[in-house]
Amino acid sequence: MRVTGHYRQLTVPNPYSQPAPCIAMVVSLPTLGSAAGYVEAVVDTGAEITTLMPQGVRALNLRHTDVQALSGPVMNMVGVGGAATFKLTPAQVYLIDSSGQGVTSPFAVEIALAASPPPPDDGASAPLALLGRDILNRCDHSFSFRNGTVAIDSPE
Repeated sequence: MRVTGHYRQLTVPNPYSQPAPCIAMVVSLPTLGSAAGYVEAVVDTGAEITTLMPQGVRALNLRHTDVQALSGPVMNMVGVGGAATFKLTPAQVYLIDSSGQGVTSPFAVEIALAASPPPPDDGASAPLALLGRDILNRCDHSFSFRNGTVAIDSPE
């Protein structure tokens, strides 16, 4: 199944910011009851695991205190936007085609959920999620900045 995305300019605290390849995904978190939702993720080949940032946690109608209450491993990560604390929890991740017509079979992963509160500026334009190598390494993918295309071929 091929799903396509697009490039989007992110406004993060980085003077060299360039448009980033993005893909839509639906995340389901069985350890948090019926928590599920749609988020746009930056396709990040440098991220080891798929991650929901503080704003992505909020997009699933969760609070950082909900994440803090989870049992499971704690990770402290540092990135371009700063440092944050994350909890690992099982998730089902579905990649969604930009046309809304295609959906992959679920990827079962341990997702990193931000346990830190959102930044004071609300981080409105920061990425909601990072699609990491835990999913990307199971797929073929191609990027064309000149054509504005992002394509991920899942192994179904």
